[in-house]
Amino acid sequence: PSQASGSVQASRQEKARSYVWRLENGNIIDPTDSEGNLPEEIQSLLGAKISTKLCRINEPSRGFDTNVVTEEQGEELVFRLERDVLAGEELFLDYG
Repeated sequence: PSQASGSVQASRQEKARSYVWRLENGNIIDPTDSEGNLPEEIQSLLGAKISTKLCRINEPSRGFDTNVVTEEQGEELVFRLERDVLAGEELFLDYG
């Protein structure tokens, strides 16, 4: 690979880093496209369209609590609310 393609790959990796999830078994979930951008939806291996909205949950600022937790169920990552949330309330997740 040329140096230019190496810098493109590094740029893609930097952009994608915010959206990539490493499962406990070492497998990686990466919903980004070939340039590291996060599309509104992705297509599963079986052809189903999957929304990427949950990839946009932020980590809370100091003083704010999380209201979302994740659970790994085999090869799936399940997002679950820890408590009731109000309409329009921002969702927060602790990324560790």
